[in-house]
Amino acid sequence: MSNQNPLPEDQQRARLIDEANRSGRQSVRPDAFLNTLFSLGDDLPAGHRRTAKHQEDDWRVIERHMENHQQKRSSGKAVFYASFALAAMLMITILGGIFLLITQQQAVIYESGETRSAFTLEDGTNVVLRQHSVLEEIPSDGFNRAWNLTGEAWFEVASSDLPFLVKTPQADVRVTGTAFNLSTWGNTSRLFLESGSLTLSAALADESRVMRPGEKAEVGNTGFLVFPEPHREQLSLGWKTDQLIFENRTFGSIAEELSFHFNISVVAGEAVKRQTLSGTILLADKQTAFSDLERVLGGQFVSSGSDTYRFEPFE
Repeated sequence: MSNQNPLPEDQQRARLIDEANRSGRQSVRPDAFLNTLFSLGDDLPAGHRRTAKHQEDDWRVIERHMENHQQKRSSGKAVFYASFALAAMLMITILGGIFLLITQQQAVIYESGETRSAFTLEDGTNVVLRQHSVLEEIPSDGFNRAWNLTGEAWFEVASSDLPFLVKTPQADVRVTGTAFNLSTWGNTSRLFLESGSLTLSAALADESRVMRPGEKAEVGNTGFLVFPEPHREQLSLGWKTDQLIFENRTFGSIAEELSFHFNISVVAGEAVKRQTLSGTILLADKQTAFSDLERVLGGQFVSSGSDTYRFEPFE
């Protein structure tokens, strides 16, 4: 490589990249950023100006490296995407003879669809993600392994010196090595501890509890924590085998879980919602689940369009 001083174009591009990295602005569109980067040489003498052909070649190089990088990260059954925000881009380009490499940690998102997904995180933690759920990585601060959860998931956390943190709108769960189930549907965060130990903290109140294996606790929209109490494992983990198992549970609560599981809306009158039920229904499909409940409740589910199903008792 030549030892000549970099051209003004290179200095401007390097300065733009450095400022973007230091500011960490996520709102910058990567395509706008790169187009600005490529256009900085337009006021240079003709002998030094980069042509449209040069820009096209640069784009091909960048896209090829991004595709290769994403393929390495996209193993496993879960669907996950790499963010195209500036702070999560891999960009390789050549500017006036200077080779620049910009590498930042990518934010990973696991998203399940109609079926549950099982996968292993990079730290060795095993996860089963329930249908219609999302697990999104929080950029590391070097002090923990952090994720945002929407929906429901079971975790078997790999031991590490770094705590494992899962955040929901209502609560934070901090562990070092354990197995637990966490759900967020129905505007409530529900936690069941299968093994190990962990700390559950309410997001809106200065309140936390250390939980023991076999206990369940909740944090609702009020922000207050319902104290841990003994709980049967099958009542929280039945969804892993496509079953909904319940004891003395209101139909209103069951309807909320069915709405989440099938990505629909299940509604009923207040009198029906207050009825308490015990038993097991299969979650293979909504028709099977509805059929079991119709026999017990004495009525039928009627579709009212837009994926809404209303339970109507028989006269």
